[in-house]
Amino acid sequence: MSRNRATCQKTASLCQVVLVSALFCGTGCASMGPGTIAPDRIDYNNAVAESWKQQVLLNIVRLRYGDAPVFIEVAQIIGGYTMEQRGAVGWNFDQQSNYNWLNSLSVNGEAKFTDRPTITYTPLTGSKFIRNMMTPIPPEVILFMIQSGWPADAIMQYTVQTINGLRNRRGGQDKRMAGDPDFFKLVSLFRDAQASGAIGMQVEKPEKGPSVVNMILRDQQVDPEMVEKIRQIRKMLALQAGARKFRVTYGGIARDDLNISLQTRSLFHILIVLASHVEVPAKHIEDGQVNESLPLAPGSRPLIQVRSGSCKPGNTFAAVRYGGYWYWIDRRDQLSKKALAFMIMLVAIAEREKNKVCR
Repeated sequence: MSRNRATCQKTASLCQVVLVSALFCGTGCASMGPGTIAPDRIDYNNAVAESWKQQVLLNIVRLRYGDAPVFIEVAQIIGGYTMEQRGAVGWNFDQQSNYNWLNSLSVNGEAKFTDRPTITYTPLTGSKFIRNMMTPIPPEVILFMIQSGWPADAIMQYTVQTINGLRNRRGGQDKRMAGDPDFFKLVSLFRDAQASGAIGMQVEKPEKGPSVVNMILRDQQVDPEMVEKIRQIRKMLALQAGARKFRVTYGGIARDDLNISLQTRSLFHILIVLASHVEVPAKHIEDGQVNESLPLAPGSRPLIQVRSGSCKPGNTFAAVRYGGYWYWIDRRDQLSKKALAFMIMLVAIAEREKNKVCR
């Protein structure tokens, strides 16, 4: 009889060890960290992207009403996770029975999971705001973007105020200007030259001094139609006939006929231009809150189309509420979606280019 009791005690002790081990393995053997990376990274990525679209759109609307733009950066995201585990096994051996010990076995377990993300926000103010938002974009950045495949006509309409004296449209509440017709014809010619490979760029790095950026206009080994378009570009910019390489500099007036002078815009200026065509309620124009939209050339459209209404819209790419009304970009409006994405990209470029000075 005592042998049976001893056997039961040993068996129960072994079961206790197995059950405790199973309990802790079930709650703690699998690592929690790696499994959080994929969902958290995507979720945070989507959240930051959506907030960027809404922030840029909101500031465009604010500028339409003459309000001051405010940018807040998500400076840091730190995900913190805590897993606490507890487990216990209880067993009371019945001296009166050799085989009912399982009825006295108890198993308890507890697991606690805590997610404490730390998100740091940084307002874009002071010298950083001036550096990133008010400084003109360096001309070489514009050429690099064209070289990388962004449409030349759209890039120049966004970022260039004048090119060898030809003026782009100007927005804002005051000093609004429709722009020179030849400017829009010129950027269209640049777009055609870009598509045919007849335009390029070259960077020269002398031993002393800053790098020199050149634009290359190639009228050899292209079709006759493109040869004529390159000739028109040279003529409209008063460039030397037959020359292929032209130095690109910042400024309003070209130094000579081998120079292309770009007076570029700042991010703040670009936002003002985009804001000048935001659709607003008619009563806001009537009571003087905003000016009417700048007239467009026949057959053209604004760089970005922002709709407005009193009800929250559906099927939007981005939507914000301001002054009791909703303002949004339609998800089917490809050009406006690209314009908003372009502005977000320019903010990132401005941060990387913060130490460069236009020359």
